Amino acid sequence: MQNRYRLFRRAEDVYYWHDSETGKQGSLKTKIKREAALLLTAKNESKRVSVINLAVGRAYLSAHDSKMTTRTWSDVMAEFGSHGLPTTQERCRRAFKSPVFDLLRTKALVETTAEDFLLIWYLSLGRCLRRVHVCYTGEPRNAVPCLARLRDGISPAEFLKTGASSSGRNHMV
Repeated sequence: MQNRYRLFRRAEDVYYWHDSETGKQGSLKTKIKREAALLLTAKNESKRVSVINLAVGRAYLSAHDSKMTTRTWSDVMAEFGSHGLPTTQERCRRAFKSPVFDLLRTKALVETTAEDFLLIWYLSLGRCLRRVHVCYTGEPRNAVPCLARLRDGISPAEFLKTGASSSGRNHMV
């Protein structure tokens, strides 16, 4: 396995790291080569250990249930929609057909991160807030700035990076 981080030194004799995946660079804040090498080894080991831990975790999960590592959220949605009264089952199936859940539908359970749920929350909350706002004002064009940004097609990732509104304040309905 190739190391993700590489060591280099600039003209002022300070050692830096370079991330070979992202191209980012940063200072190790030392002029001593041995210290820089130790810091760089720690950075590389932290990435390597996380990969190993994930592989070990998958091995344990597959020993418990052979389908656990390949099970997707569409399997979970189908199972969840089969419980309860017939009206509840229909409501669940209808809700899970929403395009909001397309982000998770084909993703394996073990590969899901908190960011995935945050994006779904953002998308579903945005839809709900738009409907409430239209009901309240009667006009979707006079949206509150936060809702206007959601309506105008800002991507979920961009929304999470920049915050809820263009002015830096959250505008709530």
